[in-house]
Amino acid sequence: MSTEKIFFRLLTVALFAAAFFTSCTEKDEKESPTDVTTSTVGMLDDSEIVMTDTIVTPTGYGCLCGRVLERYGNWMPFTNSSHGERPIVRVVYVYDYTMISDLDSATQHNCSNSFPLASMPNRLVATTTSDSTGAYEVFLAPGRYSLFLLENGRMYCNNGDGYGGFCPVTIDSVGAICQKNLILDHAVY
Repeated sequence: MSTEKIFFRLLTVALFAAAFFTSCTEKDEKESPTDVTTSTVGMLDDSEIVMTDTIVTPTGYGCLCGRVLERYGNWMPFTNSSHGERPIVRVVYVYDYTMISDLDSATQHNCSNSFPLASMPNRLVATTTSDSTGAYEVFLAPGRYSLFLLENGRMYCNNGDGYGGFCPVTIDSVGAICQKNLILDHAVY
């Protein structure tokens, strides 16, 4: 096999690997966040391939990404300087869209925003862990999901969609990028 053919095969394999294993990141704000087509490859050194200016998701998936933040301190009055948000490391659980009516009646009545791990009736789709900057990402097929944080051995969610759904997020289409920050609220109001 000629050197040129070997080079092109290696380049093809490298491009595929980079496209498959590269994490989803924010695009240039001028571009639509759902336009995902090709990738631009640049070399930092002889061994590292870097994806730039685009988001690459595995075929058939979209990307959910954001930050996990802990809200702390006294937020009343708002001018009080003893409050804030900081990035935290937590496990993020992604379930099929879950509503309060999906939970058993005892869990519905005894829990407000923190639920026993075993009480989740819907399918666990994925888990990921935020890094030290709070950043997390996970690739998901188009669909509707509920997000929970693992906090003290329980599933934590502090917002809903007004229809009884817990921490909802929707991946609209293949290649879509959905950004959702998750707040672990330990603040006083």
